[in-house]
Amino acid sequence: MQINLDKKSGLLLGIIAGLLVVIIVLLVDKVGDDDNFIETHSSQIQIGN
Repeated sequence: MQINLDKKSGLLLGIIAGLLVVIIVLLVDKVGDDDNFIETHSSQIQIGN
């Protein structure tokens, strides 16, 4: 039971983490491109996709 729960929770955590990353990237893009770190980070994520 514990192994099955761990696998399901891991899957859910992965999906939730992915959604959070997308939401954060969209919010950062809306806030503005004043910081160079944010620009490079968002560009790396876009290249990864």
